[in-house]
Amino acid sequence: MRLAIVALIVAAADTATAQLSRRGGTFDFEPVTVLRILSALTILRYPLAGFVLSLEVDKWDWFWLGMGDQSPAAQEVYQHWDKSVDLICLGIAAIVVLKWPDTRAKVLALGAFAWRSIGLAVYFATDQRWLLIIFPNVFESIFLLYLIFRVLSGHQQMLYSRKAMVLVTLALLIPKVATEIFLHFLNDRPWNRYQLLSGDLAILDAWIWGGLLYFLPLWALVMLVTHAHGRATHGDPEAQVSAV
Repeated sequence: MRLAIVALIVAAADTATAQLSRRGGTFDFEPVTVLRILSALTILRYPLAGFVLSLEVDKWDWFWLGMGDQSPAAQEVYQHWDKSVDLICLGIAAIVVLKWPDTRAKVLALGAFAWRSIGLAVYFATDQRWLLIIFPNVFESIFLLYLIFRVLSGHQQMLYSRKAMVLVTLALLIPKVATEIFLHFLNDRPWNRYQLLSGDLAILDAWIWGGLLYFLPLWALVMLVTHAHGRATHGDPEAQVSAV
């Protein structure tokens, strides 16, 4: 039920954001910062729904702040602000991870959070965005994977062996590094730089690239759920996750 409510909020906010952009409307950093942190705080009560909402607000802030029409210098200021708020939001999610019963998943997630935090510190000190390729935000992917696994399988234990831990790490790391390369080195999106279709079908490029980038994480999720033993827990799936 909560995920359905978030889906409705996302759909409504997508429409409102598109209208705001067409009209040239923008917000200041202060209210957007407050909104991003407030949306992240919902993770503490509703981990999966709250995290999805937080990710969507993160997606919208570029348009709310009107960054597409700003100078490169202003966009660089935005990058520093965005990464700073990202760290706060990820830190809130990391608090939830501390309660995970799956020790391997917990260690993997907290390790990814620490690695990303180090990378952001180096980025703030050097202003070299390409360094973020070496310190990708894999924590985000691990957090989502574990919560979705719990919803689909009803089990608390996701990583049943060291081999599974390594395979999951690779499945999440490869597409995330590819994404960071496009964002912070090529300064472009893959579907803009490498168009797979032409004409009227070109609009599908983003969907195709999205499928390619998410193939490995989806494969990992399917394999993990398939190997989960026992019967799934019945009831509200989000209630299972909020109990973590």
